[in-house]
Amino acid sequence: MRSVKQADIAAIHGQDVVLLPVCEELAIYGRNGYGSLFVEGNVNHLRQPIAHSATLMAALTAKGYDQNDVVSLRQGGNDSIILYVYQRDTR
Repeated sequence: MRSVKQADIAAIHGQDVVLLPVCEELAIYGRNGYGSLFVEGNVNHLRQPIAHSATLMAALTAKGYDQNDVVSLRQGGNDSIILYVYQRDTR
């Protein structure tokens, strides 16, 4: 995934946002070992800007996610946004 900057997230206003869950199988052994997903994704240090984006947070909360569940962000076709998410089991 290409890198994402804080300015990229700040520029998101009203675009369509699609959520793509990654590996949410509850029966997987070692399910708590998901840390590398977040570190290797392209939004590791951008959780605060994501939390301040009304567009992103509306899409996330509508499906039961929050900014801490986002693994990666990608620009899609027609100016859409694709968020790869992973439901943490730490709630």
